[in-house]
Amino acid sequence: MSEAVLSRRGWRSFQCEECGHRWEEATRDYWSPSGVDCPLCQGWTFPSAGAPDLSLPVDSMGNLTLPWGERSRPWPPNSE
Repeated sequence: MSEAVLSRRGWRSFQCEECGHRWEEATRDYWSPSGVDCPLCQGWTFPSAGAPDLSLPVDSMGNLTLPWGERSRPWPPNSE
């Protein structure tokens, strides 16, 4: 796997248009425009921002090895 692909891991930030919930999710590609379901109301939303985080653990294929329960956090930090 190329270093360019491995270096795209980071966090994607979301804000649900339906309920206003804000959160970040760890991802192997923080540039991805793919949407997700809001964890509170299940409304479909797209990322509003992304930021690199090379400290996220990945395997040799670039897949996150972070446990599922640790892949989401409030955004901005300390907001909840």
